[in-house]
Amino acid sequence: MKISRLPRIKGYRVFRDFTWPEDLHGFAQFNVIYGWNGSGKTTLSSLFENLQDKRPVSDGDVVFAFDDSSRKIAGNRIAEEAVPHVRVFNRDFVARTIEAIGKSNVAPIYYLGKESIEKQKQIESLRDERQRAVKASDKAENKKRKAEKALDNFCIEKAKFIKETLLGSPDHANYDKRGFRQAVASIKESPQPRALAEEEKADFRKQKELKAKGTIPKISAPSVDIADLKTRVSLLLGRSVVSQVIADLANDPTVGAWVQQGLSLHKGERETDTCRFCGNDFSAHRRAALEAHFNDAFASFQDE
Repeated sequence: MKISRLPRIKGYRVFRDFTWPEDLHGFAQFNVIYGWNGSGKTTLSSLFENLQDKRPVSDGDVVFAFDDSSRKIAGNRIAEEAVPHVRVFNRDFVARTIEAIGKSNVAPIYYLGKESIEKQKQIESLRDERQRAVKASDKAENKKRKAEKALDNFCIEKAKFIKETLLGSPDHANYDKRGFRQAVASIKESPQPRALAEEEKADFRKQKELKAKGTIPKISAPSVDIADLKTRVSLLLGRSVVSQVIADLANDPTVGAWVQQGLSLHKGERETDTCRFCGNDFSAHRRAALEAHFNDAFASFQDE
């Protein structure tokens, strides 16, 4: 099977509406196609590439004729039909399969074959990727060194602050960044402590700066004869006071204490016949009853 002609090329690149003329013979074993630049020579070779790759012609309306032109296939059905084996060697083929590496004043190195060119491009891509990775690694290493330096300075600064703050403490006399790092590591491995508020920090600083107070002298407790005290209390609890008791005052000690204090405010220098609470007359009968309730024996017993 061989291609004999292209009966129709319509709307494909430079071929707007081409029809194979009746007086133009078909393709022979050897053919020379010539024409001005832009006349369609490269476009024609691209159609042969479609046959080579069995790739449908997606643009325009293209028809291929084979053998004696009795068999025709539309360009968009190339992948579905049996077509002759075609090999195209054009400028695109050269660009895909041959690559020269080298400068103008140096003999170039040629890579032949599509796979070789792809592998060489892959090598160059990996080389570029490696250079970028080395640059990124150098940048990260530089950043790491700066971070370590900043951390070291931070530990030195904080250790110095702690040492000065706890000046006089024997545990912190030689405190340095190593002690600070160990403290941070121990905190990291344990539950996180609550951070002190600024007010709490200020209180602790004041407490640290306070001077020690003088020693408090020893206090000697008075000597108490417990046995004698027990005997006296037992005797008091066994005594009773004879008085004319007013039931209301006896049953309510709070009121009784209040009335007893009020009675004292109506005697002596403050003596009056008018009740200082309600303003009514303070009768002699009521005064006598209250004095009988709160007699001297009762008051003396209370004092005891």
